[in-house]
Amino acid sequence: MKRSTGELGLGLAITKRLTQLLQGTVELKSEPGEGSEFIVKIPVRKVKSTTEEPASLPIPRVDLKGKKVLLVDDESSQLALSKELIKSIGLQCDTAPNGKEALTKLNQNQYHLILTDIQMPIMDGFGLVEAIRKNPKIAHIPVIAISGRTNVPAEKYNEAGFSGNILKPYKPSDLLYRISEILKIELESKQNYSRRYTTELSHYSLEEISLFAGDDQVALDTILTAFIESTRLNLKEMDLAAEEGNWDRTGNIAHRMLPMFKQLKVKEIVPKLQQLEEKQTAEFENGKMKNLLAEIEQFLLQLETEVKA
Repeated sequence: MKRSTGELGLGLAITKRLTQLLQGTVELKSEPGEGSEFIVKIPVRKVKSTTEEPASLPIPRVDLKGKKVLLVDDESSQLALSKELIKSIGLQCDTAPNGKEALTKLNQNQYHLILTDIQMPIMDGFGLVEAIRKNPKIAHIPVIAISGRTNVPAEKYNEAGFSGNILKPYKPSDLLYRISEILKIELESKQNYSRRYTTELSHYSLEEISLFAGDDQVALDTILTAFIESTRLNLKEMDLAAEEGNWDRTGNIAHRMLPMFKQLKVKEIVPKLQQLEEKQTAEFENGKMKNLLAEIEQFLLQLETEVKA
């Protein structure tokens, strides 16, 4: 407020009184012949706007040293597939073929994440997560269900105590995203998970499998070898179950085999395994199962030529 000459009037008196009520001060600067200047100072506090957006903090990089994942699956080729991918980002990885052995390892080691299949012998995935949540020492560990069962809604997994679920067959990016989400890991954007593997044989493809191995031919050979060996064991079990007329057992084996056959895009065999899984067994009875077993064995012989080691 400034006034050069003459009477100040009521304005200054009112200003002074209001300033005092607000715990402020009035200062005077005056020079002869130049007039007077009054400076009003009122203490105020700056309040943040309620519409202000909070600053987004970048996800910190996490040191993967010591971070360990437990993979649980009764299908050895599926274990090899996932294990190679997990190792490729620097995580340690242990495996178990069923829930019972997984619990033994959980009591012996420390894990930061558990990835488990659902349909397994001895103890399935639901039994495993129930046992984990009841044990105070390991109840905090996140557990992700990885299953080929399409008839189980996500809500059922959540209600059972899982931290999430992934449907088989899955892409490498699906698994890596879920792992990074759970462990709060910022993955290197330059990592190569988009390699394309081509083959002249049109009835199957190594494209998706090669994504799990990246540019590592040894890793790809490991995955394929594990698949070939486990499939031959499955064929023996399936042959025996079919001879005994145990179509429930045959369907369970087909269910176990399907994810890898889907990832390999074996066009002629996948529909037949799906029929067995769904207990549509009419065309496989009366000894016709042998035709499917022979077809799968022929495919395995062709796949063996892809293994470089």
